[in-house]
Amino acid sequence: MAAPEKPREKFRLLNSMRIALSLFFLALALRESHPNFLYFIVAHLVFSLVWILFVEMDRLPRGRWIGYIPATLDIGAVTVALLLTGHARSPLVAGYFGLAAISSTLQNRTFGLYVACLSVISYAAASAGVTFGWLTSIDVLAEGPQTISPAGILVYTLLVAIGLTIVHTVCFQFVNSNRRILGEANLLLEKVAMQEEQLRLRNAQMEQDLDLARSIHFRLLPESLPEIPGLTFATLYVPQDKVGGDLYDIRRNGDSLEIFVVDVSGHGVSSAFLAAIFRVSMESADRSNPAAFLSSMNEIFFDRSFTGFFLTAFYGVLDLRSLTLRFARAGHPHPLLVRNGQVQEVAGKGGMMGIMRQLVLEDATLQLRKGDRLMVYTDGIPEYQTSDGVLFGEENLYSVLIEGQNEPVSRLPTLLLSRLGEFAQDRSAEDDMTMVVFDISSDFRLA
Repeated sequence: MAAPEKPREKFRLLNSMRIALSLFFLALALRESHPNFLYFIVAHLVFSLVWILFVEMDRLPRGRWIGYIPATLDIGAVTVALLLTGHARSPLVAGYFGLAAISSTLQNRTFGLYVACLSVISYAAASAGVTFGWLTSIDVLAEGPQTISPAGILVYTLLVAIGLTIVHTVCFQFVNSNRRILGEANLLLEKVAMQEEQLRLRNAQMEQDLDLARSIHFRLLPESLPEIPGLTFATLYVPQDKVGGDLYDIRRNGDSLEIFVVDVSGHGVSSAFLAAIFRVSMESADRSNPAAFLSSMNEIFFDRSFTGFFLTAFYGVLDLRSLTLRFARAGHPHPLLVRNGQVQEVAGKGGMMGIMRQLVLEDATLQLRKGDRLMVYTDGIPEYQTSDGVLFGEENLYSVLIEGQNEPVSRLPTLLLSRLGEFAQDRSAEDDMTMVVFDISSDFRLA
């Protein structure tokens, strides 16, 4: 009955029981016309109502001591009322004392022990007072005065004390066990919340790192394409994640044009990192011979022991005077040539890089002419698939090239993405997609 932190939730039932008990004894007092009993019960009822009002309004002082006031008065009131009714040894008093001990223990173990001890003392005093005639009752609920031997007083007192002790102990163990379980559950929830917060912070940091990696990776791509009259370029780069393992470059070197496309196995940060290493390493390599260049890059890649990774690559050098393309492909998809309304694969042999140190590649040659369109791409485009696993395939890619042959080359990436989305209902790609395509117009001339 102490002032709790949340009294309205914890003690509303107990306050209701106090009022009900006071009204019960008030009815007895009115029935028997016992003025002293009536005054006492009315005073207790008024006190109970005022106390409940303060509890409901949360106006009681904070502190454990405040709860001892109504507990003492309640037990005293019940004891006196039962004496006056001649039932000091009735189950009613033991039941009330038991409920008081339970409710008090739910709040605090020491407070519950105080209520239990006070109940035993009150019960013993009441029984002794009735037995030895020190107190008189109005005999409302029983016929004849109640008397009991001194031994009986001791027996009844011990029984009540034992009963209250058992009730108090069991109740405390139950409450303590629940509190321990709740404490462990709260501790677990706190740990889970802490881990979730750490995971959220870690994910946020990873997102920042990915954004930084994406920014660095895109800086490895050409910021602008060469401007050569009669030679028009278009590119497409769609990483599967924020970063990818595909990389391309188009650069002019005097009277030649270098075209480079690489596809590291997998996708994500690791593939992007290896593609970046490859991109940096090629700057110091001899690129005059495409096959020899890719072979040397393969040795670098293999010697650094990137276990479990391999890559495909295309490297070509276009002579801008003769329009002769010398190229080599290492396991890369065949370039596609659009000429006279037909699409044909450009030959060239070579295995994937990173599997063995010695890699034999073919140094192939393709003679281009005005009106040609050449596309170099990665396998993420034909391997784009539906949710049922149906691949987009080379045939659909050929169809896109035929469909867009009379369109400006700059519109080809948009057309391809549109057809890919229609094919797989805009399903997310499972691999990076890269395309480099250029047209040689009829008015081509070397600047």
